[in-house]
Amino acid sequence: MIFLRCFSRVSILAIAVVLNQLLPAIAVAAPERVIANQYIIQKATSADTDRNTNSIGESPKSSFEVVRIPSRDPLAGPGKSAEQVEDLDWSKVRADCDEILKDPSIAMCEPDIIREALALPNDPGLPLQWWLYDESTSIKGDFGLSLAWDRGTGSASVLLGVIDTGVHYTHPDLAPNMWVNPADPVDGIDNDGNGYVDDKLGVNTYYKDSLPFDCNGHGTHVAGIMGAKGNNALGVSGVNWTTSLIAVSAQRCGFSGFTLSAVLAAYEYFYDLKRRGHNIRAVNASIGGSTPSAIEAVTIGKLASVDIILIAAAGNDGRNVDTQPMYPANYEIENIISVGATNWIVKRSNYSNYGESVDIAAPGGESVSEYSEILSTWSPLATKDTYFKYLRGTSMAAPMVTGTLGLIASQRPYLNGAHLKSMLLSSADSKPALAGFTAGGRYLNAGQMSIMADPPDNCPADPNKLDPAVCGCDVPESYIDSDGDGVLSCLDGCPSDPTKLTPSVCGCGIPDADSNGNGRIDCLEVANSTPAKLNVALSKPKITTAGKKLRIQMQKLANAQYVVEVSSLANSKTKVPKLAVYTRPTNIVQIAKPKRGTKLSIRYYVRMPSSGAQSGWSPVQKSNVK
Repeated sequence: MIFLRCFSRVSILAIAVVLNQLLPAIAVAAPERVIANQYIIQKATSADTDRNTNSIGESPKSSFEVVRIPSRDPLAGPGKSAEQVEDLDWSKVRADCDEILKDPSIAMCEPDIIREALALPNDPGLPLQWWLYDESTSIKGDFGLSLAWDRGTGSASVLLGVIDTGVHYTHPDLAPNMWVNPADPVDGIDNDGNGYVDDKLGVNTYYKDSLPFDCNGHGTHVAGIMGAKGNNALGVSGVNWTTSLIAVSAQRCGFSGFTLSAVLAAYEYFYDLKRRGHNIRAVNASIGGSTPSAIEAVTIGKLASVDIILIAAAGNDGRNVDTQPMYPANYEIENIISVGATNWIVKRSNYSNYGESVDIAAPGGESVSEYSEILSTWSPLATKDTYFKYLRGTSMAAPMVTGTLGLIASQRPYLNGAHLKSMLLSSADSKPALAGFTAGGRYLNAGQMSIMADPPDNCPADPNKLDPAVCGCDVPESYIDSDGDGVLSCLDGCPSDPTKLTPSVCGCGIPDADSNGNGRIDCLEVANSTPAKLNVALSKPKITTAGKKLRIQMQKLANAQYVVEVSSLANSKTKVPKLAVYTRPTNIVQIAKPKRGTKLSIRYYVRMPSSGAQSGWSPVQKSNVK
């Protein structure tokens, strides 16, 4: 089992390297399929990059690459017709990766394994959605949506992702709830610069284009469970009557699985969209396989870093996944929720995987009677003229949970992912019949989750937060890395200087250079003219408060640039960073006011951008925030 604490600043890559070395020793239930002669690699990184593997400011470009063994298949490439599938042979993988890893720039090498869709074949049934509203008095197969809907039926402002076979986005019961990318209109140009031209509705990461159509049907079925349009007198209703579904196809038409490389690219796509400000709350992955991937674990950790929950199906092999894991559901990463399937009498579906590592169960159906399987939307590209279809599987259970998270997020948009997951698990019913099937016998209860009290608010003065999180109360995280150095601005001592994380020897914005090569850093060398000394006596900064802002006013000099150092004193009980440095072109700086009682030390210096000359530090001004 893998244990990654994704919200910490511990290097995920370092842990993943260890996992990568252990992969061949992990037993699996049956031979996995892989793309023959094709491997996923991750480049070696510098100490800086390794430190920031899980940081929000890293490049939106893919963190992995796909390579082939050209001597065996000189004409083939990813997505080409010459691509072949074979059983996973660890001796071959070890030999090929040993050869690839001779390149010192490559840190990890893994086979391009194939993830499988986790729905099962089925027979038609009556068009009854018992999982949404069950009128029976003796057995309640639904999970309380009628109560949850009384408090809201969804919102187009909540974005939910689907990593699957794509979505039939012109389906009459799905089209009203499809997300439309406001940053990339259809004009033949990659307007948002994310590598996909005109990704209006989503992308296909296998073909690397912006056409997430579904020629299989599985993804369309999953999407309908999450968000088929409700109350429109047509077809079926999703858990959300209204939402915004982002379609990502990770499959080649006619292919029965998903290459890991395409799945990784799907994770990267959602990660990049969230960094660009799109309100993605949860992503559904009704796919799985028995072989873990270190690179996949790292990439899912990146989703955690931008507050995206990944909901994964537990699998349909009827096995104990505590001893025979299924991935990605079994990665012990804080933003993953593993989902098993129940039948209409709220017992484990006969095919569903089980174990204490399965977080929660939800309706997935069972082929026993007409009152058994899950009816949802379907793609007519897969089966001609068919728009609705019954399926059963943990693939159907997972989007029940994904849809519920989206529904509650629409009712309480201020909750972050950790709060939503905690509430989901604590509001679940504990069913004796599910003991040993899921942790605590948990069964989804959307109604209870909807009426549950909010988590304790540790930042009562800040409407944007319930807890201090990364940057502290009153200090927004906002996924901003203003200088692109891989560290959130609120944690960065030099938020506007990409060359530094801390003021270091010469302060923020001043290079620790030795321009004359005499062994002494310029800013410490009196005789060196770079930077020249600006002979001016600076006055103390003046500090005032206005609402939630702290206003720092300094001595005004023409054409000067101001560098302000704000630090909390050692005896101050505060959640603000120990040290923050701000660079401004004016003599007034306004920052978020720290908590009452915080003791601050503030000083500044000025420099002249035109000449490079700079002053010494001003006298220190100490202040007790009131």
